[in-house]
Amino acid sequence: DNPLVLGRRVIDPVRDAAGLIPRAQLTLRWSLLIHDLGKPATRTVGTDGQVHFFGHERRSAEMIESIAARFAFSRERERAIETVVHHHLRLVVQPAGIMSDRALARVIRDVAPHTATLALHTLADKRASHGVAHARAAQRLRATVARLLALQSEIDARTARGRLITGRDVIEILGCTPGPYIGTVLSQAEERRDSGELQN
Repeated sequence: DNPLVLGRRVIDPVRDAAGLIPRAQLTLRWSLLIHDLGKPATRTVGTDGQVHFFGHERRSAEMIESIAARFAFSRERERAIETVVHHHLRLVVQPAGIMSDRALARVIRDVAPHTATLALHTLADKRASHGVAHARAAQRLRATVARLLALQSEIDARTARGRLITGRDVIEILGCTPGPYIGTVLSQAEERRDSGELQN
């Protein structure tokens, strides 16, 4: 679901949604419709009078199963919508710039292959809200999304070249015996490669 080629131009959620393949367009529409349904169940008021909806993304994701059954969604579509809804708050606006490549790589690993759908969902959700310093926050979010999609392309290119290191490599280099920690080493290596810290 990540066929967008956005280049260096400004990303626009309304215009660029048309660039998604049809099943991803449906995922985007349904996730935008559903993503805040969990707010009533999670509404709290702080001592300062501020209203909060902590955990509403998880509650909204939990509601998708019954909705999917009602509309006879395929399991693939249900999981796609659930992924985007569950992670729709992952792309955050940093006070001093965009999210780090390591943080963005973690987002990509958690939502792939729905990275572009999540990106457009986040921008559309931001466009529908207004708050203090909205314009500045929206600009930083667009920069974050642009980097996310660029990083996804970089990861795809590196993945196409094959694994950075194998379990056999770890055993030979470290002179250790096979064990569960080998998987940990491999995961850490892939994470560092995805964030650009290690190269093939």
